[in-house]
Amino acid sequence: MALVVARGGSLARAAEALAVDPATISRRITALESALGVILFVRSKLGVTPTDAGLAVIARAAEIEQRAMRIEDDIAATATSRGAVRVAGGPWATARIARAAAPILRRTHPQLELRLVVGRPPIDLPGGEPAIAVWFEVPTRFGEFAIGLGDVPYAFYAAVDAPGDALPRVAHRNEDGPACELDRGLQSFIAPGERFALTATDSLILREAAAGGMGSALLPMCLGDEDARLRRVGGPVPALVRRLHVHTHPDTVQLARVQATIECLRANFDAIFGPAPAFRPAPR
Repeated sequence: MALVVARGGSLARAAEALAVDPATISRRITALESALGVILFVRSKLGVTPTDAGLAVIARAAEIEQRAMRIEDDIAATATSRGAVRVAGGPWATARIARAAAPILRRTHPQLELRLVVGRPPIDLPGGEPAIAVWFEVPTRFGEFAIGLGDVPYAFYAAVDAPGDALPRVAHRNEDGPACELDRGLQSFIAPGERFALTATDSLILREAAAGGMGSALLPMCLGDEDARLRRVGGPVPALVRRLHVHTHPDTVQLARVQATIECLRANFDAIFGPAPAFRPAPR
């Protein structure tokens, strides 16, 4: 209980994680403090802050949790028990993992269960939950660290029946923060003051807009090359290359299920995120 409260930073977030009401969390923490004879958390309007005694209890609880998860991994290696790994990422990257990585993991590690979570950074990776996140240029936070997976090539695509290459642009746009590498990279391909026909926060949406005839879109080549509705247009290939990272937490990165997931993504990177093996230009 103390560990969940510490990771959540507030009674409300701990209650959400455990699917109970905050009053129940408060009562249980008070009961634990009474049993130990110490104050574990200082409560305020901004949340909770562990005391020195609280930090000691949290550290011990984390050790117990890690031992329990390692026992689960040891059992899973010799029995039919399954272990779960939460994998978070943007819509298009998560879709690629579901399509290309999940079947490989299922064949090689049938006891492993992927829990795919679509979102936008930041997504917390609590130390006690086997979880990773797949992002491009996103800073690490709360003890996370990032491991480079590989480079994703991008090119411009438009509908196969779009007239010529001088087309309006449909573009990625980060609505919740500063421009990302994809937003900035696009600037070198557009005229000053050029307006976009459409913007979106994910490449799957941009692919549909390009296929529908809205204009040309800068897309991951693994999405563009496989789509018979699209053709490459203009400029060098690739037009942009972005480094994809997997974020994880030091508390859980050594778990066998987390290691297996990361190794699958690294070993099969080209099949998951790289360009299609062969590109057949669409008829003009």
